[in-house]
Amino acid sequence: RESSKPPSPPLRSKMRAVYFILAATLALVRADDYQDWECPGMPCFIVNYFETRPYDDIQQTCTSISSMTPCNNMMNGVPFDAVDNDGNVLGTHNVPSEGLPCHDVDFLCKEKTCTQGSLADCNAACEALNLLDVYASTCTGYCTANCEA
Repeated sequence: RESSKPPSPPLRSKMRAVYFILAATLALVRADDYQDWECPGMPCFIVNYFETRPYDDIQQTCTSISSMTPCNNMMNGVPFDAVDNDGNVLGTHNVPSEGLPCHDVDFLCKEKTCTQGSLADCNAACEALNLLDVYASTCTGYCTANCEA
């Protein structure tokens, strides 16, 4: 006697569905991966250890990078120091060993894709940093240039 159940999809189709579910989950998790970075939510920004204006949290000095070597260090997972003219180490940018999603484009360290997901989410990441006024427009300008609305 024949069963009235439709035939089950082939194993390949099931595996493809599992793959897409995992990929979608990973994409959601990936957006939060950079919350532990020194500039939470902005993986291609660094804190400015040279800042002399008063701030409550060093994260208020997060800014973009306009130098290829530090950007490559971030991309390749190589920590680097902020050193003053006298050779004193002011702080270390402890880049995770797996690197960050940055690359150098015309002397600006940029994300390979908008890791925040959208322009609104990127601007929210800027807002969450409570940046000093001098850094706020750099952050939102970066979002406008790198994320779609």
